[in-house]
Amino acid sequence: MIEQVRSYRFSIKQIFKEHWENYLSRYQDSLRQDVIWTVEKMFSCRSPEKLGYHKYACPEHPDQYIIVPHSCKTRFCNSCGKVLTDKWVERIENDFPPTGFHQQSLLLAGQSASSGSHYRRTSQCPSLQPIDSLPLSIPQPSLSPDEGFVQV
Repeated sequence: MIEQVRSYRFSIKQIFKEHWENYLSRYQDSLRQDVIWTVEKMFSCRSPEKLGYHKYACPEHPDQYIIVPHSCKTRFCNSCGKVLTDKWVERIENDFPPTGFHQQSLLLAGQSASSGSHYRRTSQCPSLQPIDSLPLSIPQPSLSPDEGFVQV
């Protein structure tokens, strides 16, 4: 006998809507007001009666129109946060050298990046250099040499 497995998709918004009131009643005193505001704004995302909308109509047929609701534009929202993340990635891609890949490694205290293993030469990119000698415009963090991010 073949058993059918169903897949359910949950969104962060749906999970918050189901549990937010209970969580808020328990922890409202310890939550900052901007956190509460951000979650409430996420609930209002693309809701014409809460955030407003634009109405587009054809000049020849004014009775036919489309309503486009406004979004919340917060990083916390699934749909708005994705758009903002994509725009951020586009902006910072220009700061990286033109290679086919990028790798980031987190070094914990006690590990050393000075062994030369923090970069690799591959046949795909023979001119890959250690991060120390690349002319990047990314500000270098003020971490000790044994901890932080190493980008290759």
